[in-house]
Amino acid sequence: MLQAGRLRGNGSGLRMAMFLGAVLLVVGLAGCGPIVPFQDNLNPYPQVELTNWNLLGKIVIREPIATRVGDGQLHIVVPLRNLTDDELYLEYQYRFLNAKGVQVEQTSGWNTIRVQAHGMAQIHFTSLTPLANDFNVDIRPLQ
Repeated sequence: MLQAGRLRGNGSGLRMAMFLGAVLLVVGLAGCGPIVPFQDNLNPYPQVELTNWNLLGKIVIREPIATRVGDGQLHIVVPLRNLTDDELYLEYQYRFLNAKGVQVEQTSGWNTIRVQAHGMAQIHFTSLTPLANDFNVDIRPLQ
């Protein structure tokens, strides 16, 4: 009788251990999904720079689009998105560079753009000459 009680006790302990093991396995597998890696903090579009830390995390810059127009002038479109609940008023200035990285036109003045809350906008600018092969643009909050 004492022996039978031990077997019964071991059996329920074994069932409890198996049940807990199954629960742990299910919980462990539930956490096994795709693991998103940390994003690289390097600017993927080095031609676009924010001149104010306050904008970091408030706007997202999409890949700039460069096309040739007219007599070979370089036309640039820089899409951006507002991540905040408020309208953003921004300023930008740009410069064009030749194939060797030398500036070929004067730096523009500051231009303004308004981006609605959670909205998208585009910055557009075109070189005056076909000598431009690259560009830089600085973006800051409206001063």
